[in-house]
Amino acid sequence: MNPEKFNMIAPGILPEEHEVPITNFEREGRILITGGTEGIGRAIADEFLRRHNAVVICARNQEKLDSTKRDYVYGNSRLIAEKVDIGDRNMTKTFVQGAIEDLGGLDAVILNAATFDFKYKSSDLSEDEIRKEMFKVNEVGNVVVIREVRRELKETNGAIVFITTRFGVPQAKETVSVIDSESASAQEDIGNYIKNKKRIHEYLKDFIMDIKNEGIFVFSVIPGTVDTPANREMIAVGTPEISASKLKEREEGRERDSALVGRIIAKMTASRKKFNPEGQHYNLDIENGEVVEISNAVVEFEKNQTKRHILVGDVPYVGPDEGSLIARKWSHILEQMKL
Repeated sequence: MNPEKFNMIAPGILPEEHEVPITNFEREGRILITGGTEGIGRAIADEFLRRHNAVVICARNQEKLDSTKRDYVYGNSRLIAEKVDIGDRNMTKTFVQGAIEDLGGLDAVILNAATFDFKYKSSDLSEDEIRKEMFKVNEVGNVVVIREVRRELKETNGAIVFITTRFGVPQAKETVSVIDSESASAQEDIGNYIKNKKRIHEYLKDFIMDIKNEGIFVFSVIPGTVDTPANREMIAVGTPEISASKLKEREEGRERDSALVGRIIAKMTASRKKFNPEGQHYNLDIENGEVVEISNAVVEFEKNQTKRHILVGDVPYVGPDEGSLIARKWSHILEQMKL
């Protein structure tokens, strides 16, 4: 491990009674996350760092990377943040190889980075150019990462976790959208994005069946609607139908806090178990290749855990995102208690 490249960060609280300790890693976990400066990716990184793991993240925006690194300035855990365009095959390959060298190996990879159709509305690119650009970021980039980490993950019996979409997934129940993914509005705002996610899902199904990849654990996660910068941007610039649908989900309380979702994904990645609502524990085995839908029950469980910590004065770290629903909801309590 190369200590000179790490930002040292503050340790978080120890896992409490119902939290899942990171037991699958024989040492501190070594985690690579694509797209880790905001939203779900940032929240996953926050949770792993809070638990004293070594984490490497990447993003295209240097300002956001610098801001992320500034948030972590002391402590025991370690963070590397690199500027990378996942759509650039050679840059991505170099980044992954460097991350493995800096970490001294790899235990888990979170495939989180993605771009969306609506982000190109103000660009001068043609529809075909947008499709090709999204293909490079959302498909080629993921495949390059997977191929580069395969040898290391075989050695550690590591995991690949793919953050996917609820659209077009038959088993999605609690995260099902009010948006018709086949509508003209959906196709305009997220049509290519949905196709990209589906193709990577199929690629991973084939990956699991290949005997050369035996020992690598793979699962996908459907997070549902989450309060992220991308979701807010979709509301702002999306078609009227999409914006209205997203706002309706927010009004109905279906928009989830990114810090909670990141915590859930980190726990499942480390333990390879999902939440059991009957026992209120993460003790249900995740099957290799499974698509795990984040349930309302586990979101409510984590929300209650956070409330309990705050009310007794033991405040867990839930991420610096000023848009966090929890941060907005509980900031007045923190101020009153002077925590």
